[in-house]
Amino acid sequence: MDGGFNTTTVKTGSEVTRNQTGGNAAGALASNRIGFRGTEKIGDMTAGFHYELGMDAGGTGDLSTTGGVRRSVVSLAGGFGTVEIGRDYTPIFSLSCTLDTAACSNVQEGKGVYLNGAAAITTVRNSGQIMYTLPTMGGLTAKIAVTNRSSDPNTSGDVESTGGSVVYNAGPLMLGVAFNNQKAFSSATASVKREEMIIGGSYMVNKQLSIQVQHGDLKTGSVDTYKGTQVGARFNVSPTLLAFGSVGSGDGAVGDFEGFNVGIANSLSKRTRLYATYGQDELKKAGSPTRERSQFAVGINHAF
Repeated sequence: MDGGFNTTTVKTGSEVTRNQTGGNAAGALASNRIGFRGTEKIGDMTAGFHYELGMDAGGTGDLSTTGGVRRSVVSLAGGFGTVEIGRDYTPIFSLSCTLDTAACSNVQEGKGVYLNGAAAITTVRNSGQIMYTLPTMGGLTAKIAVTNRSSDPNTSGDVESTGGSVVYNAGPLMLGVAFNNQKAFSSATASVKREEMIIGGSYMVNKQLSIQVQHGDLKTGSVDTYKGTQVGARFNVSPTLLAFGSVGSGDGAVGDFEGFNVGIANSLSKRTRLYATYGQDELKKAGSPTRERSQFAVGINHAF
């Protein structure tokens, strides 16, 4: 559960200002959810399931108002690796989230790659996905994920995709690359093709400071929709207080983008954190601002 105060200001090129303020805003640091999971040992293998629903903790409490099912998979793991089947995060999103210094917070203003304000580079989840994770060898971990289109020719909102990632993680250094190629079908014949790619890494300077960087490319159909870069750092001010921030920029079909995102999170216990986070960005076309945004959120996050 995550609740607090959240305010967003959007100023367009026509000087129209819109303020959105929620005195009981929910999910700024992390989306609200309720889930169930279990595992069973079968010889040298482990079978398991994970079923998670999003919920509107700041309003009606309705499970359906925030997208319904989030992650819902069954899995089997052993010496051969791990197979997960169901609605799951894509490999490219998992890598981008790892390299986001705000750890996938829902304050998106100022982020140059992860669900940024210019164009969402990464597809977050796919339904009906089969993902295979190879055993880690020499610090290398590889994933491949496939989503097949329904065989029903009358089905709309259908997706077929292929994605994967390779991550090297040893000592203080982590390097990774991921892709996702997919077609989204609005009818039996009409589809839009997306090609997504993320490359980046992180380095632990010491026990207190880590540096993270990622670059993303998005192509929609034949259009180079967006290319963006985000550089940031996480700093442990004390054993309980974490400070994080990033700067980002990019360019694409909608214009040039630049911004920053900062925040702090104070752990009162293993399960409870107080946080404050702020983001600001600007979108320009032909050198003139077409949109300026800022977002501020403060709240309490409890997880177990």
